[in-house]
Amino acid sequence: ASGSRATAFVCPTTIADTLDDRHHLELWMQRQVIVGLVARPDLVAKAATTDATDKKALNGIAGEARDAAGSSAAANLGTAIHAAHVIIGMILIARVLWRTTKRHYGPGHYTMVEITGLYWHLVDLIWIFLFPLLYLIH
Repeated sequence: ASGSRATAFVCPTTIADTLDDRHHLELWMQRQVIVGLVARPDLVAKAATTDATDKKALNGIAGEARDAAGSSAAANLGTAIHAAHVIIGMILIARVLWRTTKRHYGPGHYTMVEITGLYWHLVDLIWIFLFPLLYLIH
């Protein structure tokens, strides 16, 4: 009808996939705490003498354990590498877009458009496999 507004819907599988990813990241973080506690027995002793209701102190000990496991270093490195690939892709896409406005591409000259598209999708495909390998399976 005239004047009606479109309604956006979120696919239930998108929500389920997001929750599943978050669940696996939380499991990875729990494993990192255990690895850190194994590496730092002093943290086990500190946790054993801390009141179980002192959430702030226990969160601090868990954070120290994650640091001992090197989880933040690995996560930061992965994030930086991913960001670099995304930035390179965005620069390539912006270049293609700018050159398209200048009518640089045509039926006989479109290689850069294809290379940019292939780069973007290849990086996406690689990260689809690297993300679970580096963050969830570790």
